[in-house]
Amino acid sequence: MHTYFILLGSNTDDATEKIRQALMSFIFIGDIAGVSPVEKSDNGYYNCVVVVRTSLDTASLTEQTKATEKMLGRNADDREHIPIDIDIVMCDTDILRPREASAPYFISCMEALV
Repeated sequence: MHTYFILLGSNTDDATEKIRQALMSFIFIGDIAGVSPVEKSDNGYYNCVVVVRTSLDTASLTEQTKATEKMLGRNADDREHIPIDIDIVMCDTDILRPREASAPYFISCMEALV
């Protein structure tokens, strides 16, 4: 069993709804151990962190998150309008995405989990 810290972000008008829909997808992946409040960052994104416990390895979880992004309207070619961005930042104590792990919005969301 792994514990993943996953950053959800959106910069669209319905950002909180897209984040809610993405959160619902994790019910089918594993146990949701925590969800931070949704916060708006300086870059115009709404963000939250979800903690998920699952037996999936990182590659399998990535496949699931990319499918969720696509289902919720993410277009890899559109770098301006992001309906949902799902980044697996940490697995257990391993940092998988250092840039995101050190970002103020991730740190703020993580602090809100405690």
